[in-house]
Amino acid sequence: MLLLGVWRSLLPLASIAAVTAMILFVYGMVGWILFADELPERWGNIGTAMLTLFVMLTLEDFPVYMEEAMEIHSWAWIYFVSFILVAAFIVLNVLIGIVLNSMEEARELERRQAIRDRHPGRRQAASPLDPEAHAHVSERIVILRRALDDLEVELALESDPRRG
Repeated sequence: MLLLGVWRSLLPLASIAAVTAMILFVYGMVGWILFADELPERWGNIGTAMLTLFVMLTLEDFPVYMEEAMEIHSWAWIYFVSFILVAAFIVLNVLIGIVLNSMEEARELERRQAIRDRHPGRRQAASPLDPEAHAHVSERIVILRRALDDLEVELALESDPRRG
């Protein structure tokens, strides 16, 4: 089940990895433009800036990075807080959601398989486009409509004041 859950989450995880890389690139470029001259060891080029942001994605040394940048630009907190909100909280929560959803889907598939194994003669759910599979349902609807019509006639007869 665990392997199936991991397998089912690979495509969504690749998508979220691409989005994270784009966020790191955009924020890295902005950080490089803003802080490269004064803090070249952390923001000297786009690659270093992206690596700094990747480390900060885990909230490691976030206050240190922000404090250094605020010595350069007093409004640098906007850059750092927005990065933390977008990257650390939203992206990582979506990542966790993808993994949990994939595990839940795998668990549901395993549960259905266990039911099929316990009841091998049980008929599988039919396709909604298969008219033969739903013929018995149509017949039951006709029978129920007739019974409902009969009940309505009986109710009308009982409530008829002329019947006395």
